[in-house]
Amino acid sequence: MGELVPVKYRYVGNAGLYLFCIPSSGMAPAISTTFLVKYPSLSWRANYWLLLGINGAALICWVLFYFPPTFHQKHKRDIDDWKHWVRHFDYIGVFLFSVGFVVFLLGLSWGGSVYPWKSAAVISAIVVGTAVLVVFVLWECFAKLEEPLIPIELFKSGRWVAACVLLGLGAGVYYAFAIIWPMQAAVLYSNGDLLYAGRLSVIIGMGIIAGQIAGGCLAAKIGKTKYQCMAVFTIGGILLGCKFPIHTPSPPTFIKRALQSR
Repeated sequence: MGELVPVKYRYVGNAGLYLFCIPSSGMAPAISTTFLVKYPSLSWRANYWLLLGINGAALICWVLFYFPPTFHQKHKRDIDDWKHWVRHFDYIGVFLFSVGFVVFLLGLSWGGSVYPWKSAAVISAIVVGTAVLVVFVLWECFAKLEEPLIPIELFKSGRWVAACVLLGLGAGVYYAFAIIWPMQAAVLYSNGDLLYAGRLSVIIGMGIIAGQIAGGCLAAKIGKTKYQCMAVFTIGGILLGCKFPIHTPSPPTFIKRALQSR
């Protein structure tokens, strides 16, 4: 989008782009549960075969129709030779960043599911991952790197840091809902109907896509995009807080029966 569309049309271009996310990202829960219920002979593997086909077709389209700028079109300085970038690439920084995050996230994903939170595996993974990430930050701060993985100077810009924090919060809310809401829909609100749970689960994806399309079409016309972002985050935070009731509702009948049978 950044290479093909001028800046003044970027909002509308993004809105058009997200239209193509409706059948895949938006309707994915309904499609996957339909595979499971209506076509049991295909099993759950049908979802992954469908994804493989979509991504294979996308790869073919990328190869046939996308012609990105060449290296020399994007880098015109004398030192911008590919050998310079290979020699000065921050290999150690990439290793520390990758290992630290993988080990840290493994500890978080293990806790309460694979192992208890107080187990040595969970605690050691979280502690070791955090320590490696601290070493990574120190490496980026004090090592003499021509091409650091994360230029520390960027953090001196308050606007850049604020943008990163907001993007991180938005992505965190999205992925949290993408994982937790389908579980809630299946356990609390569907009364055992898997197809209904799949239809309920599309609310998160379709809601976000609808917001991206509407925002892309209207943001430039409304103007004052900074204040639009502030208003959206404020309203979203209020709605997020209102989602969780103060009093936990009683579980549906089928959950009570399942607990009694155990």
